[in-house]
Amino acid sequence: APAAPFSIFVFDFVVLSCLGVCISGPDSILAGPAAQDLAKLGGDLGVATVVGIVDGIGSLGSVMQGAVTTTVSTKYGWASLYRLLGLLLVGSCVLCVSPMRIEARRIAGGSAPGGPKKLQV
Repeated sequence: APAAPFSIFVFDFVVLSCLGVCISGPDSILAGPAAQDLAKLGGDLGVATVVGIVDGIGSLGSVMQGAVTTTVSTKYGWASLYRLLGLLLVGSCVLCVSPMRIEARRIAGGSAPGGPKKLQV
């Protein structure tokens, strides 16, 4: 078999680099500043704990993803895997509703923890 042309390797490098940025960027945002903001609602003492828990759960999800994908797709088929992923997405959205409402009240100057904060545009 002939060797793949150099352009294929460059294309693979560029695509994988873009995927890495798209995955690592949001992970850095979620495990860092967002977790610190969450911890400050309860006081500064728990910042490291909350950041560790958020990062640990993200790592646990990465570890479990391979086994779950393999098991579900082998036993039940790819269609079931996509249904499971959709169900997990909906569950994640439902879990985000309460924190979104608290943050919206806090920004609007309501009685949410953290006190009033004016949104600057």
